[in-house]
Amino acid sequence: MAYQVSRHEPSIVVRGETIVRSLTVASGTAAVTVDDGGSYTLYNATGVSQVTGSTSSGSVSIAVPGALAVGATAYEVWDVSVASGTSLPPIRRQVLVTSADMLSAPCTHAEVVAAHNGLATYPSGQSSWGTQIVAGWYRVIRWLMSHSALAATAELHSPDVLYDAAIYSARREVFSYLATFGDESSLSWRDYYEAEFRAEIESLRARFDTDGDGVANTTPKRVSLDGPGFPGSGVLGTGI
Repeated sequence: MAYQVSRHEPSIVVRGETIVRSLTVASGTAAVTVDDGGSYTLYNATGVSQVTGSTSSGSVSIAVPGALAVGATAYEVWDVSVASGTSLPPIRRQVLVTSADMLSAPCTHAEVVAAHNGLATYPSGQSSWGTQIVAGWYRVIRWLMSHSALAATAELHSPDVLYDAAIYSARREVFSYLATFGDESSLSWRDYYEAEFRAEIESLRARFDTDGDGVANTTPKRVSLDGPGFPGSGVLGTGI
């Protein structure tokens, strides 16, 4: 049986706090149970173990060291089995070490729909665009993690300066869904917000939170595009 490990949600840890990390595994359309007793290890950039834990119901609670460097150079390794005994190869994920305010999208449903009339055709089971807002924010986070000017030097954005990028990305997700109904207008809006997202992320003049306390420390700095480009879902993963 083939298994897939979701990398939709970026791996984010907040230094100096106890957090819960979770692993989602599927086989085709079915969710797969992660066995209890698997191991989790968080490593710093040089490969030194920082904290370990044992999985329970696919999750692990860890106390993140306060001295762990902010940025996207740390990584985590899951060594687990699924479906009552099927061992998976070790799962390594890049980790963003940041402050707690980066855990939540900086824009709301009301703000996303404010520029348009009639955006109320939600996917089945939804009563808002919350899922699309989160997906858009995850794309912003993955972009940050993939660019060395932001990640390798352990410099993090304040989410305040990422607001426009986040809302453009969310609207792009909304119209991407609406375009599945064959609406040409939705296709045009999807492409428009994709272009707006790229233009915004390329022109950012950001202040950076260099010590992970959620407060910007530096003067405005142009964001240089010296990374691999604009990732979509799951492009940063290695292993399975």
